[in-house]
Amino acid sequence: LINIAEHALDKDIAEQCFREAELKLTASSRLGNEQAFYQLACLYSLQREFEKSLYFLEKSYEAKSLPPLDEILNDDWLEGLRLTAPFQEFIAHLQHG
Repeated sequence: LINIAEHALDKDIAEQCFREAELKLTASSRLGNEQAFYQLACLYSLQREFEKSLYFLEKSYEAKSLPPLDEILNDDWLEGLRLTAPFQEFIAHLQHG
């Protein structure tokens, strides 16, 4: 759904796909799918909701479900978030344990 939203030419369809992705990922995380935290971080980054994005990156870290650091640093969906100071602090914390 996130991928479809990114490539949708119609803004309403894109927003609908983002909303549906958010609902499904939130439900999935509530059912114990800790991988959904990272996907929620990506979703919120794409929507420029960087506080929420970082929150879910931190939840993913706490759940030990973060992908490798290289993937986080190169994930296109996190591009906007990567430009923020809180993200840089989060990465520094990961790198220095």
